[in-house]
Amino acid sequence: AMKLFTAIRDALITRLRNLPWMNEETQNMAQDKVAQLQVEMGASEWALKPELAR
Repeated sequence: AMKLFTAIRDALITRLRNLPWMNEETQNMAQDKVAQLQVEMGASEWALKPELAR
């Protein structure tokens, strides 16, 4: 799943670089935002500990 997230993130960064209507400064800012994306995978803590679900 992490490989899929990384591939999608990298593809988005590549697309941002090639947008003709977006200036370079805005492209850089958008790329920085995408690069900072983090993903959490797996079950939530409450799902693993029934006592927290209440």
